[in-house]
Amino acid sequence: MASRLYSIRSRFLGCLTPFKNIVQQPSLRRVTTTPFGGVVEKPPQDRFGLIKAVVVVTPFLYLGATISKEGAALLEDLGYFIPEDDDDDD
Repeated sequence: MASRLYSIRSRFLGCLTPFKNIVQQPSLRRVTTTPFGGVVEKPPQDRFGLIKAVVVVTPFLYLGATISKEGAALLEDLGYFIPEDDDDDD
């Protein structure tokens, strides 16, 4: 009876933890000193990170704004979207 309950329990816990077999990749940089006590050199860095981000984001931001503007103009021409003129001269 106890072995049957243990079997049911293990199957139930196996369903709750489906990702228990996933292995995390270890860090590539574990050592900060050499065996003789010297400090290891700095790891390589990505250069121009901010410039790369701006170069990638700017064209797609412009493209999205252009598509939105053209889409709003098309909807206005078709009569689906007509902005109301609010007169606050009261």
